[in-house]
Amino acid sequence: MSSFNFMILTPTGPLFEGEVESLVVEATDGKLGVLAHHAPMVASLASGDICIKQSGEEKTFAADAGLLEVGSDGSVMILATAVS
Repeated sequence: MSSFNFMILTPTGPLFEGEVESLVVEATDGKLGVLAHHAPMVASLASGDICIKQSGEEKTFAADAGLLEVGSDGSVMILATAVS
């Protein structure tokens, strides 16, 4: 499966950075999934889980509201006020 570079940034600095296979987040309009080669976009995030799949294993982070950006190079960045 293809992967893409993913980063979670908080006011205290980077929380996660690495290659992931998929990402599911809670956007303000509902759940949003991202796979490799997703079209560039920006979305507003609601409080909820950030679920990633990395090397076949799933990891989950709990996040407050934030922003998600899928860049033109396929990388994905989340800017969140707080993540645990």
